[in-house]
Order: sequence, then C-alpha cells, then structure tokens
Amino acid sequence: MKVNGETAVFGVVGDPIKHTLSPQIHANFAEICGINMVYVPFNVKDNQSSIKEAIRGAHALGIKGLNVTVPHKKAVMPYLSSVDDMAQKVGAVNTLVWTQEGYVGYNTDYIGIKRTLTSLGTDFENKNVVVFGAGGSAYAACIAAADGNAKSITVVNRTKENADILISHVKAHYNIPIDVVVEVSKLDFSCDIAIQTTTLGFGENLQKSPIVDINFFKGIQLAFDIIYTPKETMFLRQAREAGVETVNGFPMLIYQAAAAFSLWHKRDILDEEFKLEKFKRLYLN
Repeated sequence: MKVNGETAVFGVVGDPIKHTLSPQIHANFAEICGINMVYVPFNVKDNQSSIKEAIRGAHALGIKGLNVTVPHKKAVMPYLSSVDDMAQKVGAVNTLVWTQEGYVGYNTDYIGIKRTLTSLGTDFENKNVVVFGAGGSAYAACIAAADGNAKSITVVNRTKENADILISHVKAHYNIPIDVVVEVSKLDFSCDIAIQTTTLGFGENLQKSPIVDINFFKGIQLAFDIIYTPKETMFLRQAREAGVETVNGFPMLIYQAAAAFSLWHKRDILDEEFKLEKFKRLYLN
C-alpha cells in the first residue's frame, strides 16, 4: 500500500527494539485486511521520564495504537487513561488503543498463550502447570493458566521474593492452588504443562536451560518456551528428546499480535481472515 494523508500510524515501544518482527507481522495483517496503515518500531529508553513523554507525544501525534514490550509493560500503566480488567489481572499491558481521553491499556500476551494451546488441541483445564520465571511473561502465563481453570500452578524461580509477589498477585484474582519452588530439582510431582518464560536459551544464555535432570519431563504433555529465536531452545530440545510435545514462542507472538490488531481495527482476525500458516514465512525467512 502507498502511504498517503489517510494512512494510520501504529507502532511498538521497547528497549531494545531492533530485533522486533512486529512491523512485518502487522504489515501482513494490514495487507490481508485491506487497511491503510504503517507500523513503526520506537526505541524508548528504560526510564520513567522517557516512557512518560513517549506516550504523551504519541497520543498528541494521533498514533492510533501501540504495542508495548520489554521493559515498559508495567512502567507505561500510570500514563494511560484506563486499563482493561484483564490487563489489571495480569499486572501489565502490551497493547494501547487511542481514545480522545488518552490510551486504553490491554494485555494480549495471555491471549497468545491460551490460543497457542488451543491450536495444539489442548488447554489448561484441570492441568498441573509449572511456570519458570517470575517476570512479566510469567504473570501472563500464570493468569492464562488460572483463567483457564488449571488444577494447580507452581512457579519455579531462583529469587523467592519475586515469585512470592507473583503468587500474591494471582491469588488476589483467582482461587487456585499456587506455590513456589526455588530449585526445579525439588519439585515432587509430575506436571502436565511446563511453560518456560526466562531468558535461558536466548542471547548470551543460548545453550542454557532451567532443567538439569531430563527426568523432569517424564509424564509432561507439553513443553512451551515463549522464546522464538532460536526456534528450538535447549529447554525444548531436552523435552523433544524426552518424547514430549513442544512449542516455541512464535505462535504466541502471532496470536498476541492478531489480538492487538483486532482491538485496533474492531475486527476479529483471529476467527476471520487470520490463519497461522500464512505467517510461517516470516519465521522461516
């Protein structure tokens, strides 16, 4: 599409942001749906002053929607006109929708997690779930599991204090058994779904995994790593070699983006034109 005076501007704010696939993804969505828009990455430094000015400036410029990624998912919340109920439950936002009064914040990460499981023919219903990590993505994973009627949740995190904060947050919204384990070797049961949300397996931690003893994978139905580069982390390789079904973060990336696109344009492409297979080329090339 040609950019003209009627082209709507959308984007993503984060730090760093050069690695993002979101501009490609949303360009494909726009082409499929025939929407005149551009999607731009904005590097916003990791401090309150920068994020505050970025959000105010974007609203003044009429940027119709923004995605929010690391490290701003919590920091952005004070500068929004309102926050959706589910985003409040997650405790973070990753999608902003322009209104006259200001941006409204939503969280589509939890949708991405739930839709990934659905695409594999499963869900959280009555499942024992283990979540590795206690950062923003772990919050989304725990809320998705709790909202999906999981049987129990166990958070595995080296820093117990951070995990305890996450657990308290979940318990404030859901009546579900949830506890913390500092070392994975101390887990005394077999889970159904294991979700890896840490940076182990990515960047400088490329060859690392939270799992030392692969006996952990005995009895597990699904191993899910939210990292999508590389395609197979050490965690997923261990799970695959143990005979466990695996999925990386690429479907989650697409599904959360599709949910954000739907919020911006008031059309549910998750159930309309959208098919995950159409976007595999973004990942394969």
